[in-house]
Amino acid sequence: MNQPPAPACPALWEQLPTPLWSGTPSGECLAVNPALCRYLDLLPEQLLGRAWLQLIPPSDQQTMLAALQHRAQRGRTFKTSIPILREKRVRTVVLAISVASDPASGHPTVIALLTGTRPHAPARGSFPNETLRLCFEHAPIGIGFMDLEQQFIQSNPALSALLTGTSLPLEHKTLAEVLQNRLPAISAAEIRRACLQTVQTGKPHALHGWPLGEPNAAGQQKVTDWELRRVQSSGHSPGGLILTVSDVTQQKLMQERLRLLASVLESTPDLVAVISLQGDVLYLNNSARQAAGLKPDLSVHSLHLSDLQPAWALEKLQKEGMPAAVHQGSWEAETAFIQADGSCLPVSQILCAHKNPAGHVEFLSTILRDITEAIDIRKQLADARETLEQRIAERSAELAEATALIRTQVREQADAANQARNAFLSRMSHEL
Repeated sequence: MNQPPAPACPALWEQLPTPLWSGTPSGECLAVNPALCRYLDLLPEQLLGRAWLQLIPPSDQQTMLAALQHRAQRGRTFKTSIPILREKRVRTVVLAISVASDPASGHPTVIALLTGTRPHAPARGSFPNETLRLCFEHAPIGIGFMDLEQQFIQSNPALSALLTGTSLPLEHKTLAEVLQNRLPAISAAEIRRACLQTVQTGKPHALHGWPLGEPNAAGQQKVTDWELRRVQSSGHSPGGLILTVSDVTQQKLMQERLRLLASVLESTPDLVAVISLQGDVLYLNNSARQAAGLKPDLSVHSLHLSDLQPAWALEKLQKEGMPAAVHQGSWEAETAFIQADGSCLPVSQILCAHKNPAGHVEFLSTILRDITEAIDIRKQLADARETLEQRIAERSAELAEATALIRTQVREQADAANQARNAFLSRMSHEL
């Protein structure tokens, strides 16, 4: 093994109270200071020439190495968090890493300075409680832990699927790297700004209705809700962030459909109500409220059908309408609705039963349409029919009378003609 290069300032290296080491991007440890040995409770010879990855839990080694190599290529100085095995326990430490070229060989050298610790989120499969691990792994929403630099310490499969569309872990990736090409730049910047604000203020931050990824074949865009909460360290200082992301695409779609349905119900001139099987009012649309003289902000849950329909109509509903709707699905008849001035508005009423998946009727909906104009037209038609029938009867009588008179005149003329013929024949006989 080659002798590790000596630090540029051996005295400063030895006396620096902050744990410090240098090595290669592949993980070989070239030099360590006493502070690091004391922190890890290891001798220098236990570290020198050996891969520092031995200090990281096996489940995190390959991921950490790839992340460090990737980060080293992007910039000369950066911060990252890595889990360290110390005294058989895992502790997450924050490293300030600088990448420089060795003047002699020209090869890159990594110098890492331990600047602090973070609460460590256990790696997948390493939860101390199996129930907690199962809950975390199979949670229907995405859950992730990030350090103050917005680098993921731990994430569950649901979060990976939501943010990347794959099952690959997000550990040691920054939030900016994960969201690249998944969100518009302005949206990703807004989420990072919300993370900083949550760390600074300690107040939870929620982001609702954020589109994520590309639209699917049907043109639908995935919609997500985000929530950020700050994690406090044992010293009550900011230790990191908990990120939860939920796929609310279907909920948003249902909300949009409900909004459209509510808009239709509220704008229709028909009176629409939802009632229980006992006749308690559960919902009234705007037209029904106006017709009943109810204020828009008044709760309708204290109302009963007896407050909205006259006694005869209520009896008809209870005896005929509700049983028919429950057994046949719907019922239709003419009833009445009590208006704000106490008068009864004639309506055509449709009653429908709504069943749950088990087949039991949960509630009834009813639509009442004003038929005042229809009743007026119906009355006018009845009056016109009666007038027409009367006129037909009169004309029929006149026609019958005229027919009888004509028949009489014809008969008299025939009799006169017969008499004239007989007289002519008689005279002719006499003459002959």
